[in-house]
Amino acid sequence: MRSLQIPAIPASHTPRKNPITWWLGVLFLKVMGWRFRGQLPEQRQYIMAIAPHTSNWDFVISLAAYFCLRVKMGFMMKASIFIWPFAGLLKGLGGIPVDRSRRHGVVEQMVARFKSQPDLIVALAPEGTRRRVDKWKTGFLQMAHQAQIPVFLVGLDYKAKELVFGPAIDISEDIEEGLQRAQAFFTQMRPKFPQLSSVSGER
Repeated sequence: MRSLQIPAIPASHTPRKNPITWWLGVLFLKVMGWRFRGQLPEQRQYIMAIAPHTSNWDFVISLAAYFCLRVKMGFMMKASIFIWPFAGLLKGLGGIPVDRSRRHGVVEQMVARFKSQPDLIVALAPEGTRRRVDKWKTGFLQMAHQAQIPVFLVGLDYKAKELVFGPAIDISEDIEEGLQRAQAFFTQMRPKFPQLSSVSGER
């Protein structure tokens, strides 16, 4: 069984204290042979972009990593699913309700949330789907630029069985340039199903 060295929590981050989920996350990653590479950034606010996304296993591994890190993070979810008896559980896990039907879209809602919550970290999958996509949506980059926060890149490398913590990049008005920088990092990762990835360096 591979050793699992969990990255240190920066002092700027809000800790998540739940020994049961921490134990479950550690046990799962150890049994599956996964480990971390790199460190969390020092910023109090950022978007954590996790890719490539080609399998349901990506979510399971990412959730286990979230439990291991013991850092409070948020996850965007449809507002309609925040109903009793699930609303409390979803919010406890970090769920952030977003209303796609509102006049102001998801980007505007999340920018407002970042401006009102000084220690917010939001994790997401930029591809938004397990299927191969030729063009990524740039909402997460627009969100980072408007909120003036970085995008922290985290790669899922199934060949090395590593969660690779990459750079935290600042997003300028040139959104396309930011997208190219992010995708260049993710091309170094080996996804579960390379044929479904738009950024994998291997097919």
